[in-house]
Amino acid sequence: MSSPITYDTIKELIRTNIIKKTHERIGKRPFEQNVIRFDNKRFQLTKKMVNGTKPSSNDMKKAIRDLLESISSKSVPLVGIAKTMRANRALKSYAIKTKATVSPTESHFNNYSNAVSISNIKLKGLKGLSYLKYEYGRFHKYLNDNPGMSLIVVANVAFRHQEEPELRYHDVRSRRYNITNVNQLLQIMNSIAQDIQLAIENQQFERSGLYVELINELTIMYSVYDPTRAGPYIKLPKWVEAKKIDDKH
Repeated sequence: MSSPITYDTIKELIRTNIIKKTHERIGKRPFEQNVIRFDNKRFQLTKKMVNGTKPSSNDMKKAIRDLLESISSKSVPLVGIAKTMRANRALKSYAIKTKATVSPTESHFNNYSNAVSISNIKLKGLKGLSYLKYEYGRFHKYLNDNPGMSLIVVANVAFRHQEEPELRYHDVRSRRYNITNVNQLLQIMNSIAQDIQLAIENQQFERSGLYVELINELTIMYSVYDPTRAGPYIKLPKWVEAKKIDDKH
């Protein structure tokens, strides 16, 4: 038996941009009403409509149930569309009323010598990834002080299912990025957020009704990267760097 379609179900679909919410006039009514649109369908959105048993209410709930089943089966391009929309807004800024806690922590991997934890994140859904951009200054300085840096992020994500009251926590990691130029930094940070979002999507759509409650914690790990790959980087004295070398000797 499929899960019931509730008002909260629809709010989550709107929040994750799977369903679009607009304000439109319906029929001859002189005022605009809340409307949801998806798959070339349009329905009025009210709690009475969602909880009702009229044919129009049943049609809406059936259409949403069919949508959830199609997402779960990954048989339509909708999943790809949702991923692309999220990826394009990876580091979108949000008004953050409550600051997260940023503190040094232990790295998950031995080959990363530095790690920063971002916890106490209050933003719902995927919006917690926006905290990554506020660490730009830290990494910009690190790149200025070193020849390059390797960077990877692990997100501890809280998932919720409509039929299960308890949260499920899973670690989702980005790819490793090697950065040698500060001009690459912002784009790579955006790519890291995209990696995490798409990895979350792969888990989120495995089961109908499973969605992201929030990003519980972000762990950013980084270390010096030597672009020459020729062992440890040793900064030469300035007088050596300035010395001209004759290739004939």
